[in-house]
Amino acid sequence: MNLARSVKRFLADKGIKVTRKPKVTGKTSFFNEELIIAKLLKSIPNHSRYVIDIAAADGLWLSNTYSLYNQGYAGICVEYDPERFARLADWYQFYEDVCLLRTKATPLNILELLHTCECPQEFGVLNLDIDSYDHHILARMLTAYRPQVMCVEINESIPVPVKFTVDYDPEHYWKNDRFMGQSLSMLHELCQKHNYDLVEVEYNNAFYVAREHNTFPALEPAAAFKTGFLDKTDRVGIFINNGPYEKVYSMTPEEVVTFYKELFDQKYKGKYTLGL
Repeated sequence: MNLARSVKRFLADKGIKVTRKPKVTGKTSFFNEELIIAKLLKSIPNHSRYVIDIAAADGLWLSNTYSLYNQGYAGICVEYDPERFARLADWYQFYEDVCLLRTKATPLNILELLHTCECPQEFGVLNLDIDSYDHHILARMLTAYRPQVMCVEINESIPVPVKFTVDYDPEHYWKNDRFMGQSLSMLHELCQKHNYDLVEVEYNNAFYVAREHNTFPALEPAAAFKTGFLDKTDRVGIFINNGPYEKVYSMTPEEVVTFYKELFDQKYKGKYTLGL
């Protein structure tokens, strides 16, 4: 596959002409995600220089992985939105070792997508943030591939120990509400099954390291969620849309389950998993 030629053809079809690489100063991730990823990779001698970003957007704005690609890491960027992908193709035409896929990642096609791009079975970093059935994509991926480091978005409005995930539905897309992704407890259960250690939570992203590579203390979800989200003094102002859901953090787990079941059943009955 000639990636550079494919990207140039896509750009030509869109009438896009680029003459230089983007000039980026400072970090591109919203919080410290890219710095945490760099720290975790540094702890793994001879780590794989291969990165997968699922829902990469335009590859720059709020990107947790751009700094790695800019350092010469190879990998895959998956983005479905046509306008975001056009910008992604614009910026990334300079990175010939990055496979760009304009498609929707699902549990049914994820292994085929990785195989098509000749992804190594063990690779350096997975960044996953599609705001919907992330859990099911990751569950499928981990049956055949082993990222050394994972940065996975969590639904921060659903506290530990409640387990929640949006179930796979090919017609589903995020509608800018609280019905999105997976809770930390749901993610942690899956990662434990595949021998990954939780090493940090940064607001609404959880970081896991494959156990055979981990040199950091393995954290329990409740403690990590408290330190990495609940105790952040600026989180209320940043996550302003969570205002109506602040009360859940003082509820019992059973009350949280009841609260979200009543909320989600109004529009999404039968389309999610929720419990303790």
